[in-house]
Formats: sequence, structure tokens, C-alpha cells
Amino acid sequence: MIWVHFIFSAALVIGGGYFLARQGKELGDRYGLTDLWVGFIFLSAVTSIPELATALGAVTLAASPALALSDVFGSNAFNLCALAVFGVFLFHRPLFASLTLSSFRLLFGMIVGMTALLLAQSLLDRAGRLPAPGGIALVSWAVLSLYLFGSWKLFRDEHPAADPSVPPEPVPVRPPAGRFFFPRLLASIVLVVGGGFWLAWAGSEISGLTGWGDGFVGALFLALVTSLPEVSVCLGALKICSPKMALGNILGSNVFNLGIVFWADLAYRPAGILDSMEPAVAVTAALGLILALLVALALKLKRPGAGRETAMINIIIILVYLIGMRWIFRLSSAAG
Repeated sequence: MIWVHFIFSAALVIGGGYFLARQGKELGDRYGLTDLWVGFIFLSAVTSIPELATALGAVTLAASPALALSDVFGSNAFNLCALAVFGVFLFHRPLFASLTLSSFRLLFGMIVGMTALLLAQSLLDRAGRLPAPGGIALVSWAVLSLYLFGSWKLFRDEHPAADPSVPPEPVPVRPPAGRFFFPRLLASIVLVVGGGFWLAWAGSEISGLTGWGDGFVGALFLALVTSLPEVSVCLGALKICSPKMALGNILGSNVFNLGIVFWADLAYRPAGILDSMEPAVAVTAALGLILALLVALALKLKRPGAGRETAMINIIIILVYLIGMRWIFRLSSAAG
């Protein structure tokens, strides 16, 4: 029966993700918000709720910081691998042919910076001797601050203030909201969130039957099921021809996931959540960092005639992900 739960909850998340992407597009059109902003703030926050719930449950109910961290880092790696899979198998033209790296430079910088800080904290403070205001590591505070600053900076970049020396442009006529817009928006959120929690529970039950280490179970299985909302919303955004919203949702979800470390650190009272990061968890974090750099490289190479190079990078991303998962499995099994 647990597999029946898994299939039905996955169907809810996939269907809800598709409709949520459509409502997100309508929301941006109605209030004059860009696709990147809608994907980064609105869609990423909603679709990352299963990761937040899973991480908090891991540290409070299971007392397993490794499970919480590996789910967060594993979700980030899986999200980026899913982008490469879409690019190789699901679309007949370059996936992000209309996008440039400059539009997403801030998001990539946040992912690289936040991940590097968390890895440095785990390596330099294994004894837990660095100051921890409020029982929360300084790096966790820094990660939260970076998320808030980056959100403000992105909004300013995407919605610049009007220049008083330039004559104002005519205000575009915004399309009216469709019938029952807010009920449809709420219903799609409920589908994604409810299905995501259901998925997380089913994944936890299935993982309990395997006997594998927390690091691998969180990095692969829980990451897969809790990332399904992001993947389904990304696919829905691509279906409605909004690649900027799709990539903004994936990168925004990864940034939001890294911010979850602060709340998990707050909820985990026995010690700092980063004090004893397992090797498998550290490798998972490094894997997400490497994949983010490869995706940035694919955008950097976007030029006429670079389709073959971009496709090759997508294949490399998939191979690196699979090799990383194999390594994480060996480390986690040895630790278990």
C-alpha cells in the first residue's frame, strides 16, 4: 500500500505543479511582476515547503541532522540534474536558448556563496567552538542574511525605479484576472503542498525499509520525492513557454533550501546542526555546488552554434550526478 500512496501523492504534485505554474504566470501578468521574480520568490517558496517540513521533522522527530542536511543538499543537486534531463530528453531545441547568464548571475552567486559557507563551517568548526548567537551557528545567520539581501537585490534589479529624467512610458494594459483566479491559485498551492507532505511521508516510510544510511536516503530518495514539486512546476513553466520562470523556480528553490539550514539549526537543540556533518552529507553539498557551476557554464556558452556544447554539458551534469550518488551511497553505507 505504501507504493499506492507514493503514486497518488506524486500524481497530485505533478498536476498541482502544472496548474501552479499557470497561476504564477497569471499572477505576474496581473501585478506587473517579472517571470524571474515570480519563479524565485513565489513558486520556489511554495514548492520548497516539503523540504522545510522534512528537514524540521528530521531534526525534531528523528533527531537526525544528517537526514535533514542531506535532503536539503540532495534536493539542490536533483533539481539541477532534472534541468539537464529536460534539456537532453524532453525538448527538441536548446532548453534555455532565450536566457542569458547575466539574468541569473545573482542567483548562482547566492547558491555558490551559501553552499561554500556551510561547507567551510562544517570543516572549520567540527568541535563547535565558534560563537553561536542564540544557539545558531554564525554561518546559519549569514545564510539567512544572504537570502534576505539577495531577495531584495533581485527585486530591485527586476523592477528598477523610474528615472525622473526619462519621460514615463505608457502604462501597459494588464490583462484582467481569469475567472476564479484566487480560488484556482489556492487550489493549486494546496495540491502541491498537500501532495508534497504526502510524498515526504511515503518516501520516509519506504526509506525505512531499505536500511541504508541517513545520508544516502536523504540525498537520493527524500530529495527525489521532496523535489518533485519543483520539477513539476519547472516542467509546467516550460510547457507554457516561460523558461525564465522555470529556471528562476529551480534556482530560487535551491537558494530557499539552503536557507532552510537556519531553521533546522534553530530547531535542533542538542548541538549545532553543522558541528558533525557526515562525509556523505559534505559530498552531497559539494555535488550541488559543482552542478550549479556546470549549469552556469551552459548559460555562458549560449551563442550561435553552441548547441552541441550545451548538450554535452547537460550530459556531463547527468553523469556527474550519478557518479556523485554512487560515491554518497558508499560513504553513507560505510558510516551506517
